[in-house]
Amino acid sequence: MEYCIGIDAGTTNIKVILFDLDGNIVSSISTPTPVLVEGRYHYFLPDKIWGIIKDSIKKVSAEVEGNVASISATSVAESMVPIDEKGEILFPAIAWYDERTVEQMEWLLQRIDPQTIYSITGLRVQPIYGINKILWMKQYKRDIYEKAKVWLPVSDFITYMLSGEIATDYSQASRIMAFDLKTLQWSKTILEKAEIPIEILPKPVPSGTLLGRVKNPDELGVRSDTVVVVGGHDHVCGAFINGCFRKGIGLDSMGTAESFQLSTETPPLHLEVRERADITVGAHVARGKYYMHVAIPFSGGLIEWTARLMSSLNSIEKERNLFDALSSLAETAPIGSNGLFCVPHFLGSSVPKRDPLARGVFLGLKREHTPGDFARSVLEGLSFEARLAFNTLEEFEPIEKVIGIGGGTKNLTWLKIKATVIDKVIEIPQVTEGTAMGAAFLGALGAGLFKDEDEVVNRTYKVKMVIEPDKSSTSLYRELFEKIYTKIFYAVNEIDHIIDQEMRSLQVK
Repeated sequence: MEYCIGIDAGTTNIKVILFDLDGNIVSSISTPTPVLVEGRYHYFLPDKIWGIIKDSIKKVSAEVEGNVASISATSVAESMVPIDEKGEILFPAIAWYDERTVEQMEWLLQRIDPQTIYSITGLRVQPIYGINKILWMKQYKRDIYEKAKVWLPVSDFITYMLSGEIATDYSQASRIMAFDLKTLQWSKTILEKAEIPIEILPKPVPSGTLLGRVKNPDELGVRSDTVVVVGGHDHVCGAFINGCFRKGIGLDSMGTAESFQLSTETPPLHLEVRERADITVGAHVARGKYYMHVAIPFSGGLIEWTARLMSSLNSIEKERNLFDALSSLAETAPIGSNGLFCVPHFLGSSVPKRDPLARGVFLGLKREHTPGDFARSVLEGLSFEARLAFNTLEEFEPIEKVIGIGGGTKNLTWLKIKATVIDKVIEIPQVTEGTAMGAAFLGALGAGLFKDEDEVVNRTYKVKMVIEPDKSSTSLYRELFEKIYTKIFYAVNEIDHIIDQEMRSLQVK
């Protein structure tokens, strides 16, 4: 029997997982991601990451006596490792969420406007993208910048260490903010404006591209003919293995933040970035596909915040699981939470339009409202936001069903409310390590063990649970959404900006 290894270098953990070709986990090791914090600066430590991965591959491979056909990797995006001519690591990788690069972003915006950037890359300008990190290094670590032969996204650094070959896939390249989604090449327009030579970026290739054989098989405990294959961006690898490159299938990744994805064959690069929802576009790991992405910045995080607040107010018994208790409270309230509405813009809004100054709102409060009304209003508010997100994506492609992944899928009450609000089936897959599994099977695909992405999903995808919308309640939720919820944002948005402006002028934090 053949086996494949998927490596997932995440923000919190490094996972190395061995799968059989039916998608079953044979062996798995998870280790905390090595991070260096220097004040407000955060770094991933590539030398330590590689040490962890090397040891973990040897351990999981021992379970099958080294009988590993392929290895591939996925990781967070936007973080890049500088490598010199000798293949040595020059500096830690600035963490994707480190926003020290606002100055570099603003400098770049003086040279090229955000609409042009979006029309090329599909990205709204933000400080987190890779090009800004390179510019920061150029300004503040000039000696390191000048020694760098190439800057590699973390997943591509891993496959480089495994194979000695330099490349990046289209999905990782999409997050650097210098990749042309039409040509699938680096944008000369953006790089010239940024004064960054194209030569220091890796060659972009499709995910699943075969790089070659492992260069030190004995050190890793694998066969001499084990191959290394280009992986991709973690969220997109998770979408791939769950079939979310197929027409009509949306992805809802439910974590602290919530991410909605839909694949398309044509990237919508014509959008006016200033007035629309916060849609970003990127190249998929599935060949010939792109994805559209909308996020709720504070979703599962809001549920946790609400549960902890209620616990502190003794609305939830201290010894109970907070999330279970919140769900039980929500089930005591009727649809519509007795007229209490939560707008979950606690970290700004992405829909109906991007506004970092938007604030969270509980609207309609009356003295008879109960903790159950509060709990249900949060779950309903997040579900209304999900409907806004899917409505936005459906302007481009219809969605027939939704695949739900992530920690939020454990909350059955939320799933039932959401399925009814969006009026779509939500399917929960059995796989719990989707990003690593996506990378592993891109590796198996590159090794020739499958003919295409459809064959991978047909063989490995298994359904754990199906949540059907409650048809007796969909019309009521539609009325609440259309007649009340969609109007709240515009009714309070001006007040959000007044609060921000006045609090700044009063110097009140």
